[in-house]
Amino acid sequence: MASLVRSTATHWRLAAAVVAFGLAITVAFVLVYFQPQDLFINHAVDQARPARAVVVRQGSFHSGEHATTGVAQLLGLPGGLTTLRLAPFRTSNGPAVHVWLSEAAPGAPNGTVADSAHLDLGGLKGNTGAQNYLVPRTADLGRYRTVVIWCERFSVTFGYAPLTRAATGSGASDGPTFRFSEGFRVHMSPPQSA
Repeated sequence: MASLVRSTATHWRLAAAVVAFGLAITVAFVLVYFQPQDLFINHAVDQARPARAVVVRQGSFHSGEHATTGVAQLLGLPGGLTTLRLAPFRTSNGPAVHVWLSEAAPGAPNGTVADSAHLDLGGLKGNTGAQNYLVPRTADLGRYRTVVIWCERFSVTFGYAPLTRAATGSGASDGPTFRFSEGFRVHMSPPQSA
């Protein structure tokens, strides 16, 4: 009888150890893959606006799966460079969050956004603050209608900003003209003397 009690107790200890090990593996997987702790951590970025930048297209952010605010601006720079600037920007932190220029219509469902052609400008530098993303010279900016903050891990839009042409006079003047390969013309004012 004592042998049977010891055998049963050993089985219970072994079962408890297996359950504890399985639970530990599950918790480790959730923390590594889903990264729920990121929802409570802010990564602030404060990059300066590029000098002599002129707004070519812009739009205000709308929330997707997470509250997202701020403004997205495509900035034309001397020499034919283009930068996407997000400022003042705020969204939730998360795993594998990227900045896309997308052909998808603003507010499109996640499946449509995932299936639409896009240009991945890289991982989100921070979930708050001002940040700049260099757009490749070969990009055909006329095809992209929306800036999308996209979570690759869960295939969801954190937020999006519809891009529209900048209003006439937003940085334009009688200064020198730069012609971009994407078909945009940007007028830049000469520097003001003090």
